[in-house]
Formats: sequence, C-alpha cells, structure tokens
Amino acid sequence: MTKFSLKLASSFLLLFLLSFPVLTFATNINSTAYAWSSKLGWVNFSPDTGNVTVTDTALTGYTWSKEAGWLNLAPDQSGIKNDKGTLSGSAWGQNMGWVNFSGVSINTSTGVFSGQAIGDIVGTLNFSCDQCHVVTTWRPYVAPISSGGGGGYISRPNQQVIATKSKTPLAPKLAPATITRTLSYKMTHTEVKLLQQFLNTHGFPVAKKGSGSLGHETTYFGIATKNAVIKFQMANKIKPASGLVGPLTRKVILKLL
Repeated sequence: MTKFSLKLASSFLLLFLLSFPVLTFATNINSTAYAWSSKLGWVNFSPDTGNVTVTDTALTGYTWSKEAGWLNLAPDQSGIKNDKGTLSGSAWGQNMGWVNFSGVSINTSTGVFSGQAIGDIVGTLNFSCDQCHVVTTWRPYVAPISSGGGGGYISRPNQQVIATKSKTPLAPKLAPATITRTLSYKMTHTEVKLLQQFLNTHGFPVAKKGSGSLGHETTYFGIATKNAVIKFQMANKIKPASGLVGPLTRKVILKLL
C-alpha cells in the first residue's frame, strides 16, 4: 500500500470515529431526574416506564407526577421540539393540561436541563432549583469536514434522559438569608415574593387561589400577606404579632429553611 493510500485510509478512519459522540453520564450518586412544579411538586423525568428520549429534533416519552399522573412529551397536536438545545412546543397530560417548554434549554456541553416550563395546572415547572437535576446523554455534534467548508449538525441514535435511581428529593428551600430586610404592609419588593413562597409552603397560605396563592406569589405586601405573617408569628410565639417582618421574624424563618 502506498503512502498516499495509507494517508487516505487514516483520514477516513478519523472521520468515522469522530462521527460517534462521547456520551457523558451523571456520576453524582445523589443526582435525580426531577423538576419542581410550583403547584404539583416533583415531576419525574426518568420513571421506569416513561422512556423519555431526546433526539436532535424532539423530546418523546412520558414524565410522571405523583399528584397528576403522566405527561406526554409528544402529543399529536403539539410536542416538544429540540433545536440545538433550545426547546419549544408543549406537552400534554390529562390531569396537567398543556405545559409550554419554550423557556427550557439543554446545555449542549453537559446535557443539563435549565429554565422553566409553564402551564395553568402545573404553574411553573422549574429545572433550575437547588435540587432539580434533569440530564441527558444527548449532545449536538459538529462533524469536521476534510475539505470544502465548515461542519454541520449530524443526527445520531436517540439518547435517553438519564439519572441514578434515588428517593424523591425534598421540596426546594429558600437559600439562607434570602429575606434580608424588614418587610411591612403595603410595600412592594422582590423579597415579599420570597416571603409569600415561604408562608405558602410552611402552613400559612397567603391565599387559597389567585394572587398570592401557591404558584402565584407577588411582590406586593397586602393585607392577605400581613394576616398570614400574623398567624405565623402567633404560632411561633413572636411578639408583638403585628405582621411586620423584622429581625426576630426573619431569624425564625431562617431556622425553618
């Protein structure tokens, strides 16, 4: 075989090997495949029979919620599209309704999902909370071309959303010291929303539905928020139970986070 033939054969071998991506798997034994719904709690993206799959063009399969059952990622009338890691379109569940994934993306280097999907029943489906972790082996791949221009995205076999099997994680908690200022009646501030989220998830709901309810928290400190704070203060023997969120009330909140 001539030197030219050897060189040509080596080039073809290199291109053949490069056409197969190296799959990276989550090695953290505590990793899970859960996203957090503000209204339904944890949604499992790796149930035993869900077969959630990511391809270069779409997501297919089913997720599972203890509260609402199955969510179909590829319903006939819509479906979740994948454009180089940017997701769009909607999933459908009989007890979840439509869930829009346009705010979700996949990191093309790590395979980690991030962002938020939204729906009337699920509220906000968060992939970026502290204990949320959905990861796939899928990677977009640019194949080198020996001559005549740049690379292009190449389709490969379907890749599964993967995760180690573990217990359902605890509900996400606010990070320590997130409520850092005194909050009072009729004020508007981003930390008021954090306060409402805390109250709604610790047995002192601001409202049962609508503005201020779980998944619909606001930045306004209205009378409903004040009343919920007073109930919290009375339950924790904070005096005076005035509805003002001062240093003592914040200290008790942080102990419960």
